Amino acid sequence: MSYSYAVYDAYDDLLDGCYQDITVFGVGRSPSLVCKLVDPIMYEMGLAEWLDELQTEGNWCDTCECFIKDYSHLNGPFMSACYCGEEE
Repeated sequence: MSYSYAVYDAYDDLLDGCYQDITVFGVGRSPSLVCKLVDPIMYEMGLAEWLDELQTEGNWCDTCECFIKDYSHLNGPFMSACYCGEEE
C-alpha cells in the first residue's frame, strides 16, 4: 500500500528514534534507510503493523488515512483531524 510522505516520515522518525545509526566501513546510515533498502517488505509490514496499533489506540483513521491526536505536529494533510467523521 502507498501512503503519503507524512506517514513514511513519521514511521522513519519512529525507527530512527528507536535504533542507532548503522555503520558499515565507517559510513553511518539511518535505520529506516537501511531497512527500506535491505528488506523493503519488512519495512512495509512494520509500517502496516504500526498503523494498526495507532488505529487501535485511536490515533489513526484508516478510512481517511489521517493521524489523530498525537501526530498534530505533522505538516500536510495528516494533521490532527479525521475528515471522515469516524474518529473515536
